[in-house]
Amino acid sequence: MKKVLLLILSIFLLISTPLSVLATTSKITAKASSSNLPSAPVLSDKVWTIVFSKKVNQNSAKQNITLWNLVNNQWNQFDIQPIVNDNKVLINHTLPFPNGQYKLKISKNIRSVENKSMIDDFSFNFVVQTPSIEDELIWPSELNDSPLIINNNDATLVSIRIKHDIYPKIKSVSILGIEAHQSYDIWEICFYNNDPEAPKTLQELQGKIMITYKES
Repeated sequence: MKKVLLLILSIFLLISTPLSVLATTSKITAKASSSNLPSAPVLSDKVWTIVFSKKVNQNSAKQNITLWNLVNNQWNQFDIQPIVNDNKVLINHTLPFPNGQYKLKISKNIRSVENKSMIDDFSFNFVVQTPSIEDELIWPSELNDSPLIINNNDATLVSIRIKHDIYPKIKSVSILGIEAHQSYDIWEICFYNNDPEAPKTLQELQGKIMITYKES
């Protein structure tokens, strides 16, 4: 389920003192509470919802709300489809956000249905950081880090490293039901000649690492 972070844009209408000889004028300004801005990285499926105090013109939102991605020290526009629902604008995107730094910009030229515009541009930055497979999978507590799968043209090597204070107590390690060979704190198995049993992803190792301790 996509998570939605609500960014409140408080829009105030400034109206001059009505006098019988003066026409009433108005302007809109925007403010954002810092508590609503992201202080930590967000996931690649993040959907932003911007809430205005006035109904927003749909065409104006599509033209004046943009998203930019920093790639190789250069800001590139990222494709989004703002969806307007009265005073809410949903920042929808067809592709997941790649990991990196982003800037969401709202131009002061955005208009309400009453044709009111903002006084100043508004923007904020956020960072996308999706957890890696190593972070998402649960490995035995004895491991020093996540397993490694090394592929080349002739073989696939699966390697795990055991924590230094634990490996002397270990009798054997099996990976995918195969007893692994030990070298110091590392246990390995090797699949040759494109063996169909060779794992291609770390998910295939989930729950398939068995550790047996020496008898005390």
